[in-house]
Amino acid sequence: GVAVFRSLSFSRPAPSKDVDVNYLQNFEYTVDPDAYRPSRPSRPKPAQDNSNADIPNALHHSSLPVAEEVGEQTQPEVVPDAPEPTQDPSAGSISSDVNTRRRDAVRDAFVHAWSGYKEHAWGADELRPVTNRTNFSWGGFGITLFDAIDTMLLMGYGGDQLDLGVELGKGVADGAWFKEAMAHIKNVNWEKDHDASLFEYTIRYIGGLLGAYELCREPVLLTQAQQLAERMMPAFTSPSAIPYVKVNLHSGAASNPGWTQQSSVLAEVGSIQLEFSYLSRHTQDPRYQMRAEGVFNELRALNEKQTQMRGLYPVYINPNGPAFSNNLVTLGGLGDSFYEYLLKYYLLEGKSNSIWREMYDESVDAIIEHLVDRSDGAGQRPLVYIAESSHGNKIPEMDHLVCYVPGMLALGAQDFAQPPHEASQGAKIRERQQRDMSLAQDLLETCYHLYESQPSGIGPERVSFKGKEGARYKVVSGKYLLRPETLESIFVMWRVTGNDTYREWGWKIFQAIEQHCRTPSSFSGLVDVGADTFVWNDSMQSFFFAETLKYLYLLFSPNDLLPLDRYVFTTEAHPLAIMKPKT
Repeated sequence: GVAVFRSLSFSRPAPSKDVDVNYLQNFEYTVDPDAYRPSRPSRPKPAQDNSNADIPNALHHSSLPVAEEVGEQTQPEVVPDAPEPTQDPSAGSISSDVNTRRRDAVRDAFVHAWSGYKEHAWGADELRPVTNRTNFSWGGFGITLFDAIDTMLLMGYGGDQLDLGVELGKGVADGAWFKEAMAHIKNVNWEKDHDASLFEYTIRYIGGLLGAYELCREPVLLTQAQQLAERMMPAFTSPSAIPYVKVNLHSGAASNPGWTQQSSVLAEVGSIQLEFSYLSRHTQDPRYQMRAEGVFNELRALNEKQTQMRGLYPVYINPNGPAFSNNLVTLGGLGDSFYEYLLKYYLLEGKSNSIWREMYDESVDAIIEHLVDRSDGAGQRPLVYIAESSHGNKIPEMDHLVCYVPGMLALGAQDFAQPPHEASQGAKIRERQQRDMSLAQDLLETCYHLYESQPSGIGPERVSFKGKEGARYKVVSGKYLLRPETLESIFVMWRVTGNDTYREWGWKIFQAIEQHCRTPSSFSGLVDVGADTFVWNDSMQSFFFAETLKYLYLLFSPNDLLPLDRYVFTTEAHPLAIMKPKT
């Protein structure tokens, strides 16, 4: 589709009298002149990991080989630093040769990470990228394989399995890696005495299988997805349409964990709808979609009973009532992807039911009214952020996870995402589009600033926008888990605006990941992105393959590779084709 905001500048539109845009400011984005840009430091040392008994109590950098000493491993081609990003969307585009080299550098990062997993942890859930030990915390089925396989296909490692009508670049021509992964997937038996998370197993295992099935149509991928979904169905045996959040794959016993005080979690029950709907469509079994959609209907009914903050949903739900269990509202952990799925479910279903778009719009209105805020300026431009709320009191903190929101808002503001409307409604819809795009730009500038202002060039896990004199924010948790959310929004904003600024931002983040997170065998998160000495946390979750590297790869790829008006990305970045409405 044609991007609505391709010519939209970074200056903010005048507020509309019909749409509340009080958060807007008529100012230009300026880079913090005090942001520290260090030279490339030495490799991080590995961290102490007290959460796993099989990891040594103390690991020292001197006891491990540095990257240059490991066999024949080589660094990917280094593309020279690009000029400082321009604020002018009409500026000349980055050359295709530069983008091709950058895309190849991202692919080389995938090769490095996958090779380490293949050598040291094949079939295990995750590789510990410093000690080269393994992790079986996701049932031992090989979650990295399932989460990574569609990224592998997109990067050209599927042999002749994939034809998207665009050039995918180099890869393993005979599809050897894909064949090895498929051989493992075919032999997985889900019948195991293990308590599985409805959310994580849906978005990582089932979503990974369906994303790969969308790209290559291998029947076993759909079969395995359905077999796992069947084992997750006992989650829906609660007294209401709100499911329990964990299921024993052997006995079918379903329950909620003690740490939630037996409540279900908003993000966990509200982020299965894309996968279950797609599964129903391709298996011709309506039960999966019916159960997942029932969650949205139940949440809608609960929200309509609220007298305050309509459109915002507390994160804990008692499935026995059903009723909200508390008053904590956040777009970060525990709540995040539910809001994203309202919009994306509407799109995936071919915009066939406007109620999901109405729920999304109501939520965005409530987010702007109750949660959007600005930091203290500290002599500079304030940072726009999304706060949390407890019992109606605003909490001025934000997770890295919230940085998916700019991409969500930008996607929802596109012409192809709008509901059918009469001509008389056009002006109001355009006002909403402008409002949401402006907020998306503001929020993404904040998310990127959290990266560029850190010594590592990498954003922290959680920040507060109050309480540190002379600064616009302070770090609450400085860890980095190889998270993708900022890169996801950068990718979406590039696609809908064509502004090369976003590609430059993405490239700088990738360079920081390469510099600080690359280990001899793979990539590791960091203990503290602002420390004087950067320390690895010895963890590489599967979403690094599924999301972080995929969004980077797509950022430097042609726009007709998985166009946003034809595909929806799940919260784990698995691409699903938008369905044609039933006639």
